[in-house]
Amino acid sequence: MKKKINIGFIGWGNISRKIFDILKNSENFNIVSVASNFRKKETFFNETRNYPTSFYNDYNKLLNNKEVKLLYIANTNNLHKELIIQSALKKKNVICEKPACLTRNDFEECISIIKKQNVFFCEALMYLHHPQIKKLFELLDKKLIGKIEKIECNLGFKVGKKFFFFELKKIDYNSRLFNKSLGGGAINDIGCYTVSLVVTILNYLFPNINLSNSIYKKIIGKSGVDESASAQFIINNQTKVLLNVSIRKKLRNNLKIIGQFGYIELSDPLGIKNECKITINTPHKTFIEIINLNKKSIYEIQFDNIYDSISNNLKELSFPLPSKNHTLEYLKILTDWKR
Repeated sequence: MKKKINIGFIGWGNISRKIFDILKNSENFNIVSVASNFRKKETFFNETRNYPTSFYNDYNKLLNNKEVKLLYIANTNNLHKELIIQSALKKKNVICEKPACLTRNDFEECISIIKKQNVFFCEALMYLHHPQIKKLFELLDKKLIGKIEKIECNLGFKVGKKFFFFELKKIDYNSRLFNKSLGGGAINDIGCYTVSLVVTILNYLFPNINLSNSIYKKIIGKSGVDESASAQFIINNQTKVLLNVSIRKKLRNNLKIIGQFGYIELSDPLGIKNECKITINTPHKTFIEIINLNKKSIYEIQFDNIYDSISNNLKELSFPLPSKNHTLEYLKILTDWKR
């Protein structure tokens, strides 16, 4: 029989509730505790239908719970660094929601302590666990589109509604998306996906990545956060990268890898749908690969991989899943983009 891993949740937002519902019937994990500064105990138990676990309104009580061996950090971005460090110092294994930290330097501090404490760490970049990433690499290996000349990634959704400069739909400027002090903004929220995905692809294609000719743009909104942003740079003097993100505009939400002879396009790069489509356009034909998740969601696959790594006494996930160096590498770009 498998030995379950005792897990605790720090933060109780939408993503925590989603993961909680997935893990409460898991064969691999036992939910011991949840801590939230923004929920009352009665509200928590109503939302979880009195699931038998303890609830704290103090993070320290959870950090000091010796039963908990793994912590899932899922609160606002501004608190990630502090909680990663505190968790590692308590000898807890850590899963942290994206972005792991707000700057490259912050995460370098975290890595130092994580390594010293010899605990497991991974960033919850769920899309990298989707089988379409493996399929994408298989297609790239076939060199169907020749030398890669350009990579484009666009992610955007629309919050609120504007007519010229007037807001027609009220926006909560204190929410995590629009509050600068909480680490809000399009770059932090979804820019991390575009950059981390492109870095994963580039790491697969090239032994080394040298970035040049960087151009970063942002549109700052009323609350002081970047509501839309774009980035472009050249890798190894040969491959152009274009990124676009927005929390005020619906974008195409795609990844397109353009080569000498055609392109490969992911219509759902985050793998949110149960069925994902990859379009391959070559001089000879255009065809589509369909990748189905079948019975397991992308989040279940992610936690299965985490369980296997911890059970085998590994301290991080293996490529193409997010390692500490992968997170550090993309945070270098993300930090520059936000300046």
